[in-house]
Amino acid sequence: MTAPGYERFLPPVVRARADAAGIDLDGLLQAFREALTGPSAPDAARPAPGERIDRLDRLFDPWSTDPELLDWLAGWVSFAVPPAWDDNYQRRRAVAEIAGVHAHRGRREGMARYLDLHAVAAVRPRVAIDDGARILFARPRPDVAVEVHALLSSGPLLERAAGATRVVLDGLVQPTCVTLTPELDLLLADLGGPAGATQVPPGLWRVDRTGRVEHAGAPPLPRRLGPVDWAPPRDPSDPPDPGDVPAPHAPVGVAVVAGPTVYLLDADPEAATPGRLLRLTGERLDVVDEVARWDQLGLVRPVAMVALAEGDLVVLDAPDGDAALVEIDPSAIPAGGTPPGRHTLAGLEGAVSLLALGDGSLVVGALGGDGGPAELVRVSRPSWTATRLLSGVDGERNPIVAPTAVVEEDSARLLVLDVGLRPLAAEKDNPFLRDVARPALVHRVDLSTSPPTVSTACRPGRLVHPTGMVLHDGTLYLCDPGEPEITSWPRRPWRTTDAEFGVLVHFAVGPALSRPPTAEQVEMQKAIRAGIERIVADQQPARALPSVTTAV
Repeated sequence: MTAPGYERFLPPVVRARADAAGIDLDGLLQAFREALTGPSAPDAARPAPGERIDRLDRLFDPWSTDPELLDWLAGWVSFAVPPAWDDNYQRRRAVAEIAGVHAHRGRREGMARYLDLHAVAAVRPRVAIDDGARILFARPRPDVAVEVHALLSSGPLLERAAGATRVVLDGLVQPTCVTLTPELDLLLADLGGPAGATQVPPGLWRVDRTGRVEHAGAPPLPRRLGPVDWAPPRDPSDPPDPGDVPAPHAPVGVAVVAGPTVYLLDADPEAATPGRLLRLTGERLDVVDEVARWDQLGLVRPVAMVALAEGDLVVLDAPDGDAALVEIDPSAIPAGGTPPGRHTLAGLEGAVSLLALGDGSLVVGALGGDGGPAELVRVSRPSWTATRLLSGVDGERNPIVAPTAVVEEDSARLLVLDVGLRPLAAEKDNPFLRDVARPALVHRVDLSTSPPTVSTACRPGRLVHPTGMVLHDGTLYLCDPGEPEITSWPRRPWRTTDAEFGVLVHFAVGPALSRPPTAEQVEMQKAIRAGIERIVADQQPARALPSVTTAV
C-alpha cells in the first residue's frame, strides 16, 4: 500500500466490508491523499494543494501574489493594469492602492493619487493639479510629513459677454509673495491675470488667517488695498485711470515696517527703467509714493525683499553673475548711482529667496551650481560674511531643488519651500522640459547636526509653483501663484474661469529622455499625456473643465 495508515481513519465496518468485497481502499483514497500531500510522482513540479491552501491569503495580497495573478486580482477592484507597464513594483502598488483611490473618485485627492499611480517608472513626469488654491496652510510637526490644505481657493468672478470682460467680484489670482502685518493678518502681493488681457490687475490684498478676504461696502464685496484707482474698472469700456502712482505691474517683494508702512518692490518690464520701489501708508495703504527706481538703487534683477528690525530694507539682487544684498534706508535714497549698502555674495549664483532671522542675520536660498542641489547661505551682519549651510551635505541627502522661500521654525531648524523645478525659469521652445522636475513641497533643515540634515516636512501633491511662505504660531502659510504664464505657450485662464482647473505635466531630462527629445521620445511623451488625459476625464470632479498642459 502506497499510503499506509490512511485506511485506519475509516470506520472499522467500512474496512471490513471493503475487505470482504475485495475493494481497493488505497485506490479510492488516492485522490484525498494527493489533495493533501501532492502527487506521488517524484518529478511533480506543482506544489501540493495543501501548501497552496496554506498560502491562499498571500495569493490575494498584491504585494505577495504570483505575477501572473496580478491582472486577475486587479479585476476584483475594477482596475486594468496597462499592458505597457513592465515595472513589477508599479503594478503591485497600483493594485494595492486603487481601492482607496476609488473612494475619492470625483475629488481632487482621488485624481491626484490616480495620476501618481500611473506615473511611468522610466520617465516619471511631474504632474501638478492647479485647482486654484491661492493660499494654503500646514501645521508642521517634528519627524512627520504633514498634509498641506487649501486656505483660499476662490478668486475673482468675471462676466464675459459681447467680446468684453467685466469684473463682477474682485479677487486674488496669482499671489507671488506674502508677509505678516502688525495685526498678524496675511499681506499678499498679487500678480493678477491673465497676462495680455485687461481683466484683474496686480495689487495688494489683506487676508486674515482663516482665509477671509477683507470686504467693504453694501453689499460687502472683496476689497483690495491701495488707492481706489488700483482696482479693476467696473465697466470694461471705461479707460483705466493711472492715478498719481500707477498700479503695480509685477510685484516681486513686499515688506512691512513700523507704522505700518508697506514697501512694494515692483517690476515693470515695459518701462524705460525696469522697476520701482513703492511706499504705501494710511489705514488702507491708499497713500502711495514712488521711493526710487531700480537704477537709483543699483538693482538689476531683484527677486526678494525683507524688512529689518531697525526699519531698513534688504533686497536680494540676482543678476547673471554673483548675487548681492542691497541694504536700503528708505529715508535716505541716493540721488543716483549705486547705494553704499551693496554687498556681493562671491560665487553665489541663482539666488531666489531671502529670510531675516531673529538674531539679525540673513539666509539666502539659491539654486545649486552646475546642476547640483540647492544651497542655503547665512549672512552675518554687520560684517556681511557668508557661510554656506549645506556645503557638507552630499547630493543624495540634499533633495532641495529650488528654494523659493525660507522661514525660521526655531533657533535650530529652517523650513524651505521648494518648487522642485530646475531651471526655475521655463525655456521658450520647450517650457515643460527641465533638468529636474520633482513635486513641490516643504523641507525641514536641521542645523543642530553636523552636517545638517534635510527631511520632508510636508507631503507632496498639493502645491503647483509656490513662491512665498510665512510661519506664525506653528502654522505655515504659503502662497501659490500657479505655473508662470508663458507668452509663447498660451493656455486657458482657468484661475479666472469658474469650474475649471489645470493639470500641468513637466518632464525631466534623463537616461530615457534627452534634450531635445528624439522622435521616439516625443511619441512616448504623447502616450503619457494621452494616459493622463484619460485619467483626468474619468476621475475629474463633476461639472469641471480640465486643461492638460505640457510640452507635447
